[in-house]
Amino acid sequence: GAFPGGNATNTVTITSASGNRNDVIIKEYNIQDAVVLTNSANLIFTHVTIGDTSTTQNGVVIAGTLDNAHFYDCNIYSVLGATSNTYNAVKRDAGSTMLVKDLSFLKCNIRGGDYNFYMINAGTSSTAYGTMTIDSCNLLDAYYSGYFGSYPVYNILTARHNYIHNASNS
Repeated sequence: GAFPGGNATNTVTITSASGNRNDVIIKEYNIQDAVVLTNSANLIFTHVTIGDTSTTQNGVVIAGTLDNAHFYDCNIYSVLGATSNTYNAVKRDAGSTMLVKDLSFLKCNIRGGDYNFYMINAGTSSTAYGTMTIDSCNLLDAYYSGYFGSYPVYNILTARHNYIHNASNS
């Protein structure tokens, strides 16, 4: 859900003091999803690992409004070999029609799941989805595809220098 302290004037940063993304691991506990962002704003995840490839259904779930959230040099994982779209490294909740803007994934390893990114917007309005950047990321070992989106609008995705490897194409 919303992170305490994160608001229009304050940013919450979750990072590894060593700068090694394997030193801080955020995993699910009694639920299938490692990080659920519901109506959240002003978050930075840097040098952390989110989820794992054996038990995590969704590494990051985006539900409701999300504004100004950034993932830099992170590992974001879901189960390897999953063949259902309920397993994804990054998932936009299908029931959400609220605005997502200024979301970025930079220099991340996104691995596992049916899709690495499963970005669904239940609405068809161009105001229901804002901006997302995926830059210099490795999209690895998704069963079907590195990215699936429904009802995207212009400028939803800026992808440069990404490496994509699908498990189903191996």
